[in-house]
Amino acid sequence: MEFQHGSLKANHGWAISMLYFVFTTGACNLNCRYCGGSFPERLVPWTVRYRLSELSKFLEGDKGEIIVAFYGGEPLLNPKFIKEVMEKVSADRFVIQTNGTLIKKLERKFWLKFDSVLLSIDGRREITDHYRGPGVYDRVVRAARWLRKIGFSGDLIARMTVSERSEIFSDVSHLVSLKLFDHIHWQLNVIWTNSWRDFDGWSRASYKPGISKLIELWTSCLERGEVMGLVPFLGIVKSMIDSPISSPPCEAGRRAFAILTNGKILACPIAVDAKWAYLGDIRSKSPD
Repeated sequence: MEFQHGSLKANHGWAISMLYFVFTTGACNLNCRYCGGSFPERLVPWTVRYRLSELSKFLEGDKGEIIVAFYGGEPLLNPKFIKEVMEKVSADRFVIQTNGTLIKKLERKFWLKFDSVLLSIDGRREITDHYRGPGVYDRVVRAARWLRKIGFSGDLIARMTVSERSEIFSDVSHLVSLKLFDHIHWQLNVIWTNSWRDFDGWSRASYKPGISKLIELWTSCLERGEVMGLVPFLGIVKSMIDSPISSPPCEAGRRAFAILTNGKILACPIAVDAKWAYLGDIRSKSPD
């Protein structure tokens, strides 16, 4: 795919929505086993080092639908920046992915402006607390209940990281049973990690059988007219009946970009140290 000089968008010839992951900080208040906590400050500064007007000007160059997703680190470590962006930057929708432990750093009026909130939780209490830290499960569940209590009616998404101790059927069905989340999404922790002892064995003995049981549960609900919000299944079915899966499926570098705290633009929000992901800077690039 060819990009125009000084531009991020490819020549598709039609107006599209664009997702911008806006880092609020590279720091995190947790030290999860699979990510190790904060980004190194030399890669993702822990404070925002560009002016808000520069971000606003950059986004104003996008004539399509703009979705701003606050990201980190833990984005709620910088609530002041989030509030300023939501009050002063023009966007069609706001999203946040948070570990849920600092949920009250934003007042109710801001939460009600979000289209989607992704809360990081890995399933059952023992699994979540093993990977994320003691007591994290309870804090995330309290956060989800608090959001519902204050009137948040947007898409509340449980965002799982699946690792070797995970039992996909037990962990997903547990989150379904809480009746708190509109959607549940999971991603396998199999890239940039050396923690696996036997991925192939786990996949054969645990993951694939668990997925089969989830498919049975999901299809039985469909037969009753209920669509369970299991994001991986929904994505596959959508591609079968609507449009083919994009390449890459996450659309990183096509319809999704990341803006680091230093103003650098990346194709992928987790590829902070990869040269191939670097696309420029908000001070010199334009979305159009």
